[in-house]
Amino acid sequence: MNTLDDILILFWNLIDGLVVIVVALGLVFFLWGLAKFILNAGDEKGREAGKQVMFWGIIALFVMISVWGIINFLQSAIFGNGGIEDPWDIPSI
Repeated sequence: MNTLDDILILFWNLIDGLVVIVVALGLVFFLWGLAKFILNAGDEKGREAGKQVMFWGIIALFVMISVWGIINFLQSAIFGNGGIEDPWDIPSI
């Protein structure tokens, strides 16, 4: 890494990768809550627990997708049109 741009690109790529993983986990969390809700159709307590898990899953997805949008906006502001073209192209150290 010779320049500040290389360091920033590495940082943005790492953040992008982490956001993808956390969004996937939020989706799994939401689907788990949905399964709890459906499987406990006859049990009011179980349904409420499923609703809570789904609610927090949706909140997590909203927050992470918002963070992803902010990161992409900052990338385009710093690096120009559309930010970094390939988010998985991490420069070698």
